[in-house]
Amino acid sequence: MINKYYLQINFLFLIILIVCSSNKSYSQQDPQYSQYMYNTMAVNSAYAGQRDALSIIGLYRNQWVGIDGAPKTLS
Repeated sequence: MINKYYLQINFLFLIILIVCSSNKSYSQQDPQYSQYMYNTMAVNSAYAGQRDALSIIGLYRNQWVGIDGAPKTLS
């Protein structure tokens, strides 16, 4: 009886180990705005209605140029 219990626990542990080690995790990186004063709508979306005009802003930032896997920010 005890041997069967340990076998079930070991089997469960093995399944959990396989599931956890076989997954790749991807997450979304929060953009870093070092010059947030140029993209005021990212800080507060109410700035879009501040003027009586259409507001469209796009920014691109490339850090660590020349290094593989360098972070890039598009907003």
